[in-house]
Amino acid sequence: MDVAEDSRLRDPEGVKVLSEVPAPIDTTPARFYGRTSNDLDFGAIASAGEDGERRSGSLGEKEMSVMGDHGGTIVGRTVAQAVENLYFFDKAMQTLILARSTGAALAVLSDAVAQNTGDGWLAYRGMADGHFHFLKSQVTLP
Repeated sequence: MDVAEDSRLRDPEGVKVLSEVPAPIDTTPARFYGRTSNDLDFGAIASAGEDGERRSGSLGEKEMSVMGDHGGTIVGRTVAQAVENLYFFDKAMQTLILARSTGAALAVLSDAVAQNTGDGWLAYRGMADGHFHFLKSQVTLP
């Protein structure tokens, strides 16, 4: 994948808590079905080129990588797409945390339904630019 932007997800209430690829329990986590890697070999700050290469290899053609209990790496072909992925990945993790807080067993979608749902989201990729411009319009700069 040609990466235009690498956004680091640092969400103590999200990926750092769960440290896993989101289970497809509804349409938001299913958006990332098959598009997320789980980098359990993540150690610490990437201070050597080898670690960067390893991380890139772990990501492969996927757009998200959960890095142990550290957070995640979210990428996209454009900055807008990376921000869109970051926004919805965070929402997916919030969905999982809320569902797990009930103590009930998760009702996970079948692989076929999760794949179909994830594929269905691809038709909306063009909306990332509009979403990104809206988010930027909500920021007040000093």
